[in-house]
Amino acid sequence: MKHLKSFENFEVIDEGFDLGNVGKGVSKFFTGHEGSKEKDSSRAKILSTLDNKIEKLVEKGWLDADKVESKKAALVKQAERNGWRGKIVLRKSPRTGNMFIVYDDGNTGLQNLGSAATSSVKGNL
Repeated sequence: MKHLKSFENFEVIDEGFDLGNVGKGVSKFFTGHEGSKEKDSSRAKILSTLDNKIEKLVEKGWLDADKVESKKAALVKQAERNGWRGKIVLRKSPRTGNMFIVYDDGNTGLQNLGSAATSSVKGNL
């Protein structure tokens, strides 16, 4: 057993390797946000955009004033379920030409990776 060395005989080798902000990148990959501050700023941006675009729709007459609160609540609920990763957009109806407001879901890096893998597997079948 003299060929075995004890742990004390080995030196600690310092490579100078620093992980730095890897944690933030990993968090963004899985959650879509680097941290709670970014999530809060995204939430504030979505809510302000929602208010502006709803006001624009009411001015133009494309949204009834009595439906504003229910539409806003539905969009906020959808954004909250999506983790505040998406965005509020106005779209034009191809049939009527009227504008309407929708929430486009955003994806995390993990969701994008999964959808890319799925599409490549389906393409090979």
